[in-house]
Amino acid sequence: MSIQLKQIRVLPIAAGFMLLQACAGQQTKPDELQNLESQLKSFQSNPTTVRTAAVELDALENLTSRAQSSWADGDDPEYEHALFLAQKQADITRARTDIGEKRQEVNSLAEQRNQLRLDAQEARLTAARADLKSTQSRAQEAEEARKKAQQEAQAAREEVEQARLEAQLAADQAMALSAELENVKAEQTDRGTLLTLQDILFEFGKSELKDGAERTMKKLAEFINKNPKVNLVIEGFTDSIGSEEYNQKLSEARANAVRDAMLENGVEASRMTTKGMGEQFPVATNDTDPGRSKNRRVEILLEQ
Repeated sequence: MSIQLKQIRVLPIAAGFMLLQACAGQQTKPDELQNLESQLKSFQSNPTTVRTAAVELDALENLTSRAQSSWADGDDPEYEHALFLAQKQADITRARTDIGEKRQEVNSLAEQRNQLRLDAQEARLTAARADLKSTQSRAQEAEEARKKAQQEAQAAREEVEQARLEAQLAADQAMALSAELENVKAEQTDRGTLLTLQDILFEFGKSELKDGAERTMKKLAEFINKNPKVNLVIEGFTDSIGSEEYNQKLSEARANAVRDAMLENGVEASRMTTKGMGEQFPVATNDTDPGRSKNRRVEILLEQ
């Protein structure tokens, strides 16, 4: 009978204890613990914390779990102690995370500076390449210009030499013609080779060629036609007998007569120019017959 009474008294106590436990399980977590759990979740989702504060985060997880367990067990002293340590560890974890973030910023700035340096170096390199290419292009153009100038200079020298040889040949031929024709005198002057046709080609006061001048004109035309680069300046001169106007017209007529004879013997008109010099530029005195005879002349200047 006593045993049954004891059992009846224990049952209400056990039920009360279980009720108290159930009530404790339904209690709201303290704000401090909820804030700690929130911080933990924030750290766990932060890549910087996970990467740079792994040790601190692991310690915080352990202390938070300890605070949760002691609170659930109703061990207030242990809970308060674990909560304090966990909060301090949260501060440490936050500080380590801040350091990691600052380090990331520093690294990012360093990378940006390095990139800027690389960009500047690349820009300088690109400019140097462009300058080198431009310099090479200018050097090539200068070399081509130099070669062209050399070629042109050589061509000019060859042309001058060819002209000199042709002029010399023409002069030699003119001298030979002068030796063959008694009434033609050849000489070298500053103006070029000069052929002088003596007065025996014309009658006194006349502009028509004498009949005997035909051979001279033919030989002269053959010489001219053998030298196609030679042009003729035909100048007529008279002595001082008669008026200046008369002598001017007579000198022009005599120069034209020689030109017409050249035309008849195949010399192109474009190669000949005529001038009447009148009684100007005498080569001898006009006070004697021999002197006046020398002044009555036609000069042919051979131009290259």
